[in-house]
Amino acid sequence: MMVTCSLLLKNFWTQKELGITSYLTKVHDYYQQSETILINFLTGTLGNLAQSKAEQENLLVKVKNLKTPTNFQENQQDLIAVIQHRQDMMKYLEGPTHSDQIQLSQSLIELSVKQELLRIV
Repeated sequence: MMVTCSLLLKNFWTQKELGITSYLTKVHDYYQQSETILINFLTGTLGNLAQSKAEQENLLVKVKNLKTPTNFQENQQDLIAVIQHRQDMMKYLEGPTHSDQIQLSQSLIELSVKQELLRIV
């Protein structure tokens, strides 16, 4: 009986750990992909702007639909805020007033703060 309980408990914890590990791996991958898209946008190395914007939107949808472990909901909200901010920057900077360096600097500072709150980097 004691051995059975131990095995069941071990299996439960192993499944829980695998779920958390899987979640963290996906979050890290989504974060990196989103960052790469923004960097390519800012450096002008994008091949297709519309496709890159769609990829950023797709990442946002994936994060919103990601099954989140109980203790990680705040982390998920922080990641959503970061990706949303990156997406907003791309929309703003493609417009006719994108040469506003002060706005770009402010957006990058805001993004840096959100990334710090996320603490994935």
